Amino acid sequence: MATFNSGTYLKNAVYRPTSVGDALEIVSTITIPNGTGLAQNDILNFCRVGENVRIEGFVLETDDLDTGTSLVMDLGTTATPDCLLDGVGVGQAGGEYIRRSTDATAGNQFADMPYVVQSTVQTVFATIMTAPAGNPTTDRNISLKLKLFYTLSETELMGLTGVSSSNLLGTKVFAPSTVYTYNGAAP
Repeated sequence: MATFNSGTYLKNAVYRPTSVGDALEIVSTITIPNGTGLAQNDILNFCRVGENVRIEGFVLETDDLDTGTSLVMDLGTTATPDCLLDGVGVGQAGGEYIRRSTDATAGNQFADMPYVVQSTVQTVFATIMTAPAGNPTTDRNISLKLKLFYTLSETELMGLTGVSSSNLLGTKVFAPSTVYTYNGAAP
């Protein structure tokens, strides 16, 4: 098992839009050098996305990674390694694969719908599930373009904690009021 890292991943940066409702697009590229083969269980680390980030869509563009038609890979996050693509022949002949979380058309949506927003930092990576029949004798690139949105969970938006299956049974937790003072005197 080998691990391949993009420059974006190696920066050790965590990508997240600046505020709730904002979008961010990032592109991560991994180069597989000539003479280096892909094998089963190889990991391709693209980037890290912050907590409360929803992946809205992605474009995965690959060169020809397989001289035959055997290559199968998953694409996902630390929490669910196959949530974006599950057992897909990505890279068998190269090309572009576009998926959107809002597209209900079979073949255009994520493997797991709806995409589950995580409360921790997640690595976005691909796993080679079935090795290629043969590895081409050139440098090969795999690029992932992600469209990210920063969001909050419903409980954070409502100010509730301990919410059970029914939002009506949750425990309300109100933030203490903020009193602004001027020269030490409250208004």
